[in-house]
Amino acid sequence: CAPASAAPKFAHTIQPILTARCATTGCHVAAPPNSYPLLSDGVAWSALVDQPSRNLPALRLVTPGNLAASYLARKVLGQRISDRTSPMPEGCPEGPPAGGCLTGAEQAAIVAWVVAGAPNN
Repeated sequence: CAPASAAPKFAHTIQPILTARCATTGCHVAAPPNSYPLLSDGVAWSALVDQPSRNLPALRLVTPGNLAASYLARKVLGQRISDRTSPMPEGCPEGPPAGGCLTGAEQAAIVAWVVAGAPNN
């Protein structure tokens, strides 16, 4: 049997993705203009995990272990959400923002992290 792969580490895998692709000027950073939630280093995990989505309060931004109930996972995968907002990062894939679009590997890491319970490690 092959050992189960470990969940991606938030600090070493997920936060760098959020910093590069999401916590950019005009998006999910503290400096205006900005968008909720703030995804900067040191605040992203607590801003995401078990926090309600402002656009669709029936979903948490990240529901540990549950992709279907996680707004973030659905946004990065481009799954249809009833609030009709665009996939994230906004503009992808047609018009990539300054930070660029998520790669398949980055999407997979975020999904694996959510499925693994969104640990803060």
